[in-house]
Amino acid sequence: MAKYIKEETLFDIIEIDNIKYLKTIASNIDSYVLCDTCKIATILSKHKNASVRYALVHWGSSSAVTSKILKALSKDKDFDIAKEAKKTLEWR
Repeated sequence: MAKYIKEETLFDIIEIDNIKYLKTIASNIDSYVLCDTCKIATILSKHKNASVRYALVHWGSSSAVTSKILKALSKDKDFDIAKEAKKTLEWR
């Protein structure tokens, strides 16, 4: 069902700033075929909540989570996020 959400609807959901929703979006970033997932990943990678950033980097094998995003997250102040981003960069 999620794959049919329009981009503007997804941005409206992101603006609500519900952490549970944002983590779900981050964890399923490749499912949104009607959206610019790189743009969404970039927005989520800068979110103030570490659990949102972690959900995104944890699924770093996603093509939406670019090397540029991973490099930025590899310097994250949260150790687990930085570690996961570095691990994914090495794997790529």
